[in-house]
Amino acid sequence: MDNRESINPLLMDQFGFLRQYGFQFLSFDIGENKGGYWSIRFQSNVCLLEVYNIEDQADILFYPLDATSDERYGIMTFVYYISAGEKFVGYYKGNTSNWEIYKTDISNWRKQIEWIADILKEYLDKIIKIMKALPSHR
Repeated sequence: MDNRESINPLLMDQFGFLRQYGFQFLSFDIGENKGGYWSIRFQSNVCLLEVYNIEDQADILFYPLDATSDERYGIMTFVYYISAGEKFVGYYKGNTSNWEIYKTDISNWRKQIEWIADILKEYLDKIIKIMKALPSHR
């Protein structure tokens, strides 16, 4: 069975809270290459937020709206900075990006999405304040 149809409802369920911060769904992409790839993007009047997984490593990136191609900030950096070096967020562990596995088992992928959403819920207020303070927002 192909679970592709269940992706969007799962993502919208887990990331629906972003609406209260002014984010709107922008795009969702999935690739079936050997290492696996997926990406979901949201945009607010402050920044673009991208949650993605490439070759089994999920990450969250924030881009200023007027960003150059090199200007982006990762969740790992934000969490480390906000916690004054007390907390480090690494990559999710588990084989979740491989499309062949995902086609038959969505449970591990769901756990990864929940893990990412929980990190965002904990730190998004502070990250938005930092993004607003960047020179591009002054």
